[in-house]
Amino acid sequence: MTERGRMAVLVLASLAVTTALTWTSRRSGLIRRGSPPTAGSTSSIEKSLFARAMRGDTTDELTLVFLTSGACGACADERLPTLVEGAKEIIARKAKTAGFLFATIGVGIDATPRTGVGDLTRFGDFDEVLTGRGTTGIGGLTFMWNEYAGPPAVPQVIVIRRRFQIQNGRIGVAEPGRILGRFVGLPEIDRWSKAGYRVESK
Repeated sequence: MTERGRMAVLVLASLAVTTALTWTSRRSGLIRRGSPPTAGSTSSIEKSLFARAMRGDTTDELTLVFLTSGACGACADERLPTLVEGAKEIIARKAKTAGFLFATIGVGIDATPRTGVGDLTRFGDFDEVLTGRGTTGIGGLTFMWNEYAGPPAVPQVIVIRRRFQIQNGRIGVAEPGRILGRFVGLPEIDRWSKAGYRVESK
């Protein structure tokens, strides 16, 4: 079997597992069907990565990350869900215009997944959800302390540009993701919305 053929088998197997996991998650109520239509599913993102990789292309993605917590007073503000949904819509539009993929990640900085998922449902659908273990969970470690380190505060929205590739049958990030914008606290997120949800263009 050629290298391209092995790549196809590996990625198609990954798609099958992802579809099964997504179906199971929807049955359990952790992932809800429905709007916003601009946010792609994990399987559609993988399919696009695979299709472009077979042409030898890399794939750019704009990722909107939203951090919240059930213990945060500002996160309970009734204005915040509308601000977050507006950000999803505008950043998705920017991604489409640039020919990029678009994905959303919801991060619940909560002690338990049950609490985190319950709080995140107020903010619409996400392609990926990370929650549990507070700031020491994968979400907190990634977006507060390590790879995309910043203020350990919520609510917070981060917009990241990432470049993916498939190499030797593995999906990976071709280069470190770059933060195009980080907005911390309800007042700053509100000002960002009034400015049209602008982020760096590069």
